[in-house]
Order: sequence, then C-alpha cells, then structure tokens
Amino acid sequence: MSPAYSPELAPDVQRALARWPNVPAAFGWLRLDRRARWLVPDGPITHPGTVGFLHRHYGADEAGRWFVQNGPQRAYVAIDLAPWVLSLDGIGRLCTPAGRVVEQVDALVLTPCGETLLMTELGLGNVLDRDLARFTSLLESSAEGGALQAVLDGRDDLPLHYLGRRLPVLRFTVAALPARFGFQREPEAHT
Repeated sequence: MSPAYSPELAPDVQRALARWPNVPAAFGWLRLDRRARWLVPDGPITHPGTVGFLHRHYGADEAGRWFVQNGPQRAYVAIDLAPWVLSLDGIGRLCTPAGRVVEQVDALVLTPCGETLLMTELGLGNVLDRDLARFTSLLESSAEGGALQAVLDGRDDLPLHYLGRRLPVLRFTVAALPARFGFQREPEAHT
C-alpha cells in the first residue's frame, strides 16, 4: 500500500477545517483523467483558478483513496489510470500538474495497451501523452531504433536507463495497477 500523501493546505482551507471539522466526504463526483483533466458529471472543469486549486489540494489517505480537500470537505477522486499525471517541464524534468518535481524514477511500468507509467517517489504516474516522445528520447539503451520501442517489442533484457539510473521494466494490466501500486480507482466510503 502506498503511504498517505498530504497536500499543503492553503490557510483558508485550514481555517475551514477548524471551523467545520465534521463535514461528510463526497464520493462519485470528481474524476481525474489520464491527461490531468478534472471532470464532474456535467463535464470538464476548465477555470484555471479552480483547476490549480484542485491540483494543489490533491492528496491520498492511508487506504489509497485520493481526494481533493475542498475547504472543510474531502471530495474523493475516481482515477482513470494512475494517481499522478507527469509531464516534462521546459528543462526536461518530470513534474506533477501542481509543479512538484519528480526526484527519482524507480521503474518503467507498461500495460498491454501501451500506456507508459513510472514508479516514482510520489507513487505511480502516467506520462502525459503529449510528452511521451520527448520522455522516451531521454531514455538510454543499447537498442537500435530507440529504447522504449525495444521494450515495447518485448526486449526487457536490455539495460534501460533514465538520468543515469537503471530502470527495471514492469508489465501489468490496467486492471492490476491499483492493487499492485496501492491506490483505489473508484474510492468508496469505509463502512
């Protein structure tokens, strides 16, 4: 099970929690897709301020349920692929949508459908599709035709490196990711 991840809460959120400590949690309302878009039943959330707030107040509890601390209420998040969506910044560092830099990548995780994910110190994150080609150019291998293509072709025996660190290649179905990496795809209230 992944450890809990607590977001840094803004002072106004901390005040709301102190004032209303027992607000019931919300389930089945908020979703994070594989492109880091926030969705509610009516469609995507697009207001930049709201999107930024959601990313900054995103965290996980001890049971692997991801949530947004929305004032005094926790809104639990359904996750399409992985808890984190990682993109490359202007200088080639992997970052979360809130700008947190990934310091360590421990494994490359591939699914049979070709999703590319990374196990990091933050937990499991999928590489944003628009950054995938740039990310794979940063992988090093002795394979002709590119490191990721060799791995996709089943060549797990090739040494694969990212920023000088050897990366093991793990293969899981999308359905197996939550159990293996300690998160809940569709969080439910504890009974």
